[in-house]
Amino acid sequence: MSKPISKELEEIIEFKQQIDVEAQLIIQKALNSNDPNAIIKANNIITQLEKTKDGYKSYIFDPWQFNQQLGYKYKPENLTYRHLRNMARTPVGRSVIGTRIDQICRFGQPQTDEQAVGWMIRKKRGLFDNKKKELTKEEQYRIEDITEFILHAGVLEDKWGRVSFDQFLRMTMKDSLELDQMTYEIRRTRNGKLYSFMPTDGATYRLSDNFTQKEEKRVKINGYFPTYVQIYETQVVSEFYPWELCFEMRNRTTDILQNGYSISELEDLVKIVTWMLYGDSYNGMFFSQGSSPKGILKVSGNIDTQKLAQFRQQWQTMMSGVSNSHKTPIIESDKMEWIDLQKNNRDMEFKEWNQYLRGMFCAVYKIDPSEIGFPYTGGKGGSLFGEQGQKQRTDFSKEKGLKPLLKFRQYDITKYLVSELDPAYEFVFTGLDPEDEQQSVDLDVKRIQNWMTVNEIREKRNLPPIEGGDVVLSSVMLQYKGQQMGMGGGQPQPGMEGEEEDIYEENPFEQYEKGENPIMLALDEWIEKGMPVE
Repeated sequence: MSKPISKELEEIIEFKQQIDVEAQLIIQKALNSNDPNAIIKANNIITQLEKTKDGYKSYIFDPWQFNQQLGYKYKPENLTYRHLRNMARTPVGRSVIGTRIDQICRFGQPQTDEQAVGWMIRKKRGLFDNKKKELTKEEQYRIEDITEFILHAGVLEDKWGRVSFDQFLRMTMKDSLELDQMTYEIRRTRNGKLYSFMPTDGATYRLSDNFTQKEEKRVKINGYFPTYVQIYETQVVSEFYPWELCFEMRNRTTDILQNGYSISELEDLVKIVTWMLYGDSYNGMFFSQGSSPKGILKVSGNIDTQKLAQFRQQWQTMMSGVSNSHKTPIIESDKMEWIDLQKNNRDMEFKEWNQYLRGMFCAVYKIDPSEIGFPYTGGKGGSLFGEQGQKQRTDFSKEKGLKPLLKFRQYDITKYLVSELDPAYEFVFTGLDPEDEQQSVDLDVKRIQNWMTVNEIREKRNLPPIEGGDVVLSSVMLQYKGQQMGMGGGQPQPGMEGEEEDIYEENPFEQYEKGENPIMLALDEWIEKGMPVE
């Protein structure tokens, strides 16, 4: 009796899986061997597999990094994550990053008005659907449920022990601004329903290497291998599928040597931070250990050595500055003389140098120095962001630095949380431009005076049309329409149909329609009645 076709297919699938596992184990064995030829051939096979995977032929990751065989993709590190965090703890780094976090957390409260500063859950809008529709009661309740879930980092029934949404923003944005690697774990129920989320240490996560490690096969679920791993002491301790962990980076790059990782701003600021620390250390050591005498006192004559020592001690007690910074040397000479050593020293330019370093640090993070308490006053009274007022500089900083961060967070919160709860809704920050409403009104006034009708503007603002509103309030167009009406080319006004001929019962100019001169007719009539004689 022959086997059923379904059974044969199951055997084929099982056999293919066994062959794939055996092939991966052989590649693993070759990479761990001491045979150079075996290692080269194994790398060639890996390269071919990577080229044909998902239909792409391009290299995305560094193929030679597979020699690490750590179970995850190695991140090239000029600085460790610990070094980056220490750099962020410098005074300027802490001020810049802390200011940005505080600015972002201003948007941590839910709102119902899109012009108020905060965030809201709203229905997704189509690309060409800009109309704001009224929400039904059911939709309002759904938005409230999603809002409560975000505020309490999970279902309301199990809220104790979780961080608030404000703390969630602070913790995740701190990792993002320091490491450019932000993570939070997403917890689900057994049936896959979203249950809660928790911020985690972004420095402990890496991109997963899907090849087998130590003869352990990684399970493929829904077409995905584990995408991320958590490591501790270079060992993989946990694996995560893409729906179990949010792993986001802002400064992604196509550089193949980065192996899929991004580059943090602090990695580009290594020299700047180092110079800042050197400057602070130099000035600090100057007051604690250095010596900067104002001058030298030369005492002349035959003075008793003991009295000179007493004089020196009294002088130093009265005149020495902080620690050892202003002690005055006293030497013997033929007479008492003061040698001035205090000069107008500007060759170091500490103030300008520190200001330049702060400005460069702020420029990389796209924030105005005045926002952290250090107004930039270089170059003819200008500022780092142009010779404009304080408001213009802070607006520039918000446009270039704050808005991209908020849009970055909108994406991940919508993708990993809101869309998982209900794909018909999205998370948006509101009040990004509180002055936009006034600007929008001004633009509508200009539109209504040039090419849009009153009813078109009302429709744009979700208002009903009004009678007689299909008109553009342009003085030129209104004048043109008036001229057309005066020449008889216009339409009769409402309620005036058929009344033009009945305005006068008789035509007072009927006798003059034949071309007769009315003045001569009146003169003849006067003569006939009798012209008075003097």
